[in-house]
Amino acid sequence: MRIDRRAALAAAAGSVVLTLAPAARAQRGSDRDTLESLLALERRLESAYDAAARRGALDEELAGLLRDQEREHAAGLEEALSGGARAPVATVPSPELNRALAGGGATFLRYAVALESEAVAAYAAAVTDLRDPELLQPLGAIMAGEGQHLVALRRELGIEPLTSAYETGQKAVE
Repeated sequence: MRIDRRAALAAAAGSVVLTLAPAARAQRGSDRDTLESLLALERRLESAYDAAARRGALDEELAGLLRDQEREHAAGLEEALSGGARAPVATVPSPELNRALAGGGATFLRYAVALESEAVAAYAAAVTDLRDPELLQPLGAIMAGEGQHLVALRRELGIEPLTSAYETGQKAVE
């Protein structure tokens, strides 16, 4: 049976939503809080890919493409916030990012896979709790983009796109 990319992303998002929805509802904030949280995550991703490109931890072309798409995601979130966002920018790399960069290619790729998985989960949780239905389409589109990033990174690692985290021994970034 052949599974296309849309079906795979829909299945992954659906399982994440079912897993995270109760926890997300328990911590439900305003749409603005949700968007600002997602913006901070996008800035972390942008910073990680920028650092990876500069330090040679990821193919420069791929890192640049992913970084630029994360910037586009952040710009979309800022627009949704109507310019009133606190615009978080990661100025100091986290200890986890520093360790991943120091470890080189495969170590950084595993870190990026975990971070992109966190992003997909965050968007899946966000779309279940949004009060403004106009935000569903743009956030869903960003979530799909993050899913594509995840597939590209997993392929770079030599992992099949639909292999579970349990099978690869990975755990989420905390």
